[in-house]
Amino acid sequence: MVTRLPLSLREAVSKEINKLLSQGIIERIDASEWVSPIVVVRKKDDMFPLPHIDDLLLRFKGATVFSALDLRSAYHQLVLHENSRDLTAFITDEGLFRFCRLPYGLCSATVSISKSHVRHPTRFTWCCLLLGRYRRFRAYGVVAWY
Repeated sequence: MVTRLPLSLREAVSKEINKLLSQGIIERIDASEWVSPIVVVRKKDDMFPLPHIDDLLLRFKGATVFSALDLRSAYHQLVLHENSRDLTAFITDEGLFRFCRLPYGLCSATVSISKSHVRHPTRFTWCCLLLGRYRRFRAYGVVAWY
């Protein structure tokens, strides 16, 4: 059974579904043992707590180069294993879909992003991941925020 969306949200949901399909983040499926209705949550315009500036200045003392990187849709950068995809199935007025890439909202999503960052320690020794934990930083390196 499809949960009916309010008319005021249908166009926005349809647009987002089409965007996710075109980017390969989701795919249409014919059937699934698992299915959830979509839940539309409007994005809040609120603040996110960042580390105190004094703490950051102490950590980055002596650095000569700084940069900030924002991974667009970071969760969607990680491909889901084929065996996990059916567990992400969802239904809308437009049909049945499943995620091919990590969706927002999974309990393990933040851990997966953090693991993907530290999986290659020699590649990211210059990086400071600000998802609640300080990872690595070298005084002559670059600081990056995701």
